[in-house]
Amino acid sequence: MSNLALLDVFQASDAEEKFNSNRESWPWLSNISIAENIIEITDTAGENRSTSSVELDVKLLDGSKLTDKRNKEFYYLVIEYVEVFRLHNPVIGASVHAQRIRSLLSFICWLSQYQIRSLAKVTKTHLEKFANDAAFGTEFSLSIPEKVFNAIKKQLLEGRKLPFREANTFRRAEIYKQVGVHALPIRNFTYTARVLDWYESQLKNGFKGAELEKLTVQDVLEELDLIPNVENALIRFLEQYSTK
Repeated sequence: MSNLALLDVFQASDAEEKFNSNRESWPWLSNISIAENIIEITDTAGENRSTSSVELDVKLLDGSKLTDKRNKEFYYLVIEYVEVFRLHNPVIGASVHAQRIRSLLSFICWLSQYQIRSLAKVTKTHLEKFANDAAFGTEFSLSIPEKVFNAIKKQLLEGRKLPFREANTFRRAEIYKQVGVHALPIRNFTYTARVLDWYESQLKNGFKGAELEKLTVQDVLEELDLIPNVENALIRFLEQYSTK
């Protein structure tokens, strides 16, 4: 078995060729795409084996991408983590492994709003604030419901057209793209989707943009009884960021 590290593969000019000729070193990796910065992790045990893909070329809160030159240290950190986590958890499921990687990606994404591009710059204050922000999940730590709510609110107040699939039904993928949250390291917009449901319901009932003036996303979440429970949020946080 080769002693080649996964990071060596990603740094090589012939990366995919190197991966294919040494793939026995990573039986849990079914494929990598250097061009698209996607890795596919596969189960190594069980009858019904599944595969989970992770996009590494994620957008960060400061508008940059993880693959940008200025974020090189964090990009390499993620590649090393992909391999080190598996070495310490050799029989972990593909979906769990992929989620751990996304958890690291969300932390890096969150750090970018403070212009932090190195772990050496992370302080105890940052860790405490992230733990507080992430307690209710990645959607809230990256302020996605708020970003989407405010973007639609702004367009309605300015009388601009919104992307609809049919009468008062949003083209959600297009909205996420317009707001810039589509490429963030998160797969499911649970609370954000409910915020959009709320907007659609209001518009179907003759809702006027001017009524939004003083409303916040917090008001809407409270109206929908969607303020996360602190105890459940803590359990979810520990499950998401635990390495076991």
